[in-house]
Amino acid sequence: MLERLTQNNGSAVIVYRLRATCEQKRIILDKVYQINMEGSAYNLLGLVVKHSYQPNIMFCSQFVYTMLKTAYLNYFDMYATHVKPTDFVELDYYRKLEFAYEINFNEASSSREGM
Repeated sequence: MLERLTQNNGSAVIVYRLRATCEQKRIILDKVYQINMEGSAYNLLGLVVKHSYQPNIMFCSQFVYTMLKTAYLNYFDMYATHVKPTDFVELDYYRKLEFAYEINFNEASSSREGM
């Protein structure tokens, strides 16, 4: 997927951070560990039917929202299966997210070509 981003003109990823306590971070890490032990997968079927029949098969946005909700860090309320990537920024009414940095893939690609 990153390879495709580097080929698209003007592609970029914006990274945000969300303040969390040590306990909230621990809750998320424990949940990720549990999911890794049980097994997980990307929700390919969800691209067609927008539903998953197993709890550990999710889209990236579903996974992020589920982790935030598990640690009581979700700042909007929605079914995880309905969350879109843009919701994290568009529904941040109370400005919980902090801009961290931006990765521009065209600049990264062009600087690698000169090496």
